[in-house]
Parts: sequence; C-alpha cells; structure tokens
Amino acid sequence: MGIIAYTGEIIVKDGRRVNLDNILRALYGLSDTDLKVLKIIETLGKAKIDEISSKMNVNKSTVIKSLKTLHSLGFIQREILRNGNKGRPTFIYFINIKIEHKIKEDLESIVSALSKT
Repeated sequence: MGIIAYTGEIIVKDGRRVNLDNILRALYGLSDTDLKVLKIIETLGKAKIDEISSKMNVNKSTVIKSLKTLHSLGFIQREILRNGNKGRPTFIYFINIKIEHKIKEDLESIVSALSKT
C-alpha cells in the first residue's frame, strides 16, 4: 500500500503549512531514524533488516529498534522468509496501512476523547 510523501507539507484551512514529518513526530513520537526507516520501506515496497541498515549506513540494532517501534504502532507488518529449517528466520517488512488514514483516525479519537472531558 502507498503512503504519503514525508518530505511534503500540507496546507491547513488557515493557510499554515505543516510538515508531515512533524505530525508523525508529534502524534507518535517517531524519531528521525524511525522516519528514515519508514521512508526506505516505502521506497523499496518490502525490505529486510540488512537492506535498510545498508541504505542508512547504520548498524542492525538501530534498525531493529525502529522496526519494533513502527511495528508496535501499527505502521508496518513483517512476514517470515523461510530458508528451510536452518538458522534464524529472516523477516521482511512492509507498510500495511495508508498512513494518512491512520493519522485521521487517531486525530479523530483524540478529538473525541477531548470532547468528553
């Protein structure tokens, strides 16, 4: 599934420009590394830890931390690539949602909760 372009901005009703990276940082606490990992997965469609690590020029543990964050927030899914029954399984990661829908749903939930207070 496609996701919104993170380098872009949206213009809100009052004319202000809002950077989408800033929305993701504020709503979900995503780090710069998390956003880079998400962008790489978007670009590749599906990606393994090694591929992401290589593109970012960081160690695997850094990538794994971001993947865990993105997975726990529901931005990505993973599936096991079977290499027979030998060794550790290899996972491939992909985006499983339309992120703009997730943002909208989560903002609506926040507004609803605020209106009840």
